[in-house]
Amino acid sequence: MRKIYKYPLSFSDRIVVDGSIICPLTVQMQNGVPCLWTVVDDSLPSRSIEVRCVGTGMPLTRDIDNMIYISTVQVGKYVFHYFYKYIQEWGDIDELFRSDT
Repeated sequence: MRKIYKYPLSFSDRIVVDGSIICPLTVQMQNGVPCLWTVVDDSLPSRSIEVRCVGTGMPLTRDIDNMIYISTVQVGKYVFHYFYKYIQEWGDIDELFRSDT
């Protein structure tokens, strides 16, 4: 079943998030904690994503070229930008969703 889940994050450079993640939606602050909201499907195998947090003005490494932008959050005078990439792939994604049609 598809649902939206929330995953608390941090301001660490790299964070691994485990779950049956289909699509990250946004990162926003909630009660002083950056949180990631994603669409998940409990009926699918687990697929982890790597989330990168980069502060404005900080150097970007080359691996950011292979990542997808999620969102930007502001905390006081600081601004952080979040990106992600899948660590584990499901293979033929169309095959997983054929039963939904």
